[in-house]
Amino acid sequence: MFPSQETCKRWSQKRKFIRQPFRMVAGMVICFVVTLISLFDGQMAAAKLFGALGGFFFTIYAVANWIVWRAGEASEERRP
Repeated sequence: MFPSQETCKRWSQKRKFIRQPFRMVAGMVICFVVTLISLFDGQMAAAKLFGALGGFFFTIYAVANWIVWRAGEASEERRP
């Protein structure tokens, strides 16, 4: 079900999935800040929307980090 270490290594070398994580982190932080501001302002619909967007960014960032971690394991195992 999960991709193999070799697949993760290939993905991380092509960098199609893992482009520039600072943009993803910036989007995640902005969404969570807006969520907190809208919660204090009483705007529950905006808090739900930006909370869901922040959660989406967090999920994508976690998957990208997992792929890089698995790719690192594959390269360490094959070194003589």
